[in-house]
Amino acid sequence: MEPAYILQGNMGDEGCEEIAETYNEEGFEGLQRMLEASSLEYVYYTEADADGDA
Repeated sequence: MEPAYILQGNMGDEGCEEIAETYNEEGFEGLQRMLEASSLEYVYYTEADADGDA
């Protein structure tokens, strides 16, 4: 769910409904489309270990 995480992190909580609707209607491909169509200039995705450390 990396695309949903990135979108929500950049769109804020107000984007959650749109992200969920897109995923429900179009699946993973819809989220990828949203990312590609967005005007986000900088996107950061970080993975954490079991302790929550990046």
